[in-house]
Amino acid sequence: MKLKTAIASLVLGGLSLTTSEAVLITDFSEPDFQIFDDLTTLAIERYPTYLLASGSAFGGEFAGVFDSVDIVGLSDISLTGSIIGENPDIQFTLYLYNTAVDQWRTYVAYTSAFGSESTTVTLTFLEETASFTDVGGLAFNAGGAPGSNITFAFESLQAIPEPSVYALSAVALGAAAWLRRRRRG
Repeated sequence: MKLKTAIASLVLGGLSLTTSEAVLITDFSEPDFQIFDDLTTLAIERYPTYLLASGSAFGGEFAGVFDSVDIVGLSDISLTGSIIGENPDIQFTLYLYNTAVDQWRTYVAYTSAFGSESTTVTLTFLEETASFTDVGGLAFNAGGAPGSNITFAFESLQAIPEPSVYALSAVALGAAAWLRRRRRG
């Protein structure tokens, strides 16, 4: 019986090390999100609930920093935004930087995943220079054809738990229920 209790404690204890809540990285508003003008080729307009980036889809980019956010246990990233007007279907790259801006993670998505209304899309992780949990900056790079343009409204960027966190939660709750039922029987 002690072994079962120890196993249950380990499983339930493992849950406390992970989070099942999404964490807001940035809402792209001022003064939270500061644009690096020297690294920005897209035209940037600020609105109360979003940042509008428009210009060349061929290598158009912007970069900025924000207050450090701890994303421990959260490996997936979701971007909420919308496409304004006619836009080509292009792959774009989003780089997340640590607070020292010397390590980064690379994510990609396609503009076709976003609608004309607010849409949330989980970005596809490509690579990282090193593992880090303190996010403090980002860069966006459009990968369209020469002569094409993009207009994108950026609303928020969040770190979200990967699906395995939910699976672990279900296993832990199942194990706890099984142990409780076993003790009664």
